[in-house]
Amino acid sequence: MPENETNEILQRLTRVETKLDLMNNAREIAQEGVMLAKEAHHRIKELREELNAYKQTVK
Repeated sequence: MPENETNEILQRLTRVETKLDLMNNAREIAQEGVMLAKEAHHRIKELREELNAYKQTVK
């Protein structure tokens, strides 16, 4: 295989590796976002339950 083709293959492989790294970073950020959203949803549910309990007490 000529050196020219080898260099092109290596360059393309490097680009693929870079894109995979970026995709993995994006996945980690997305997973953290999902986790934070679930925690926020859980906290909102708790606050609603507390609010409903206070409403019952005030009546």
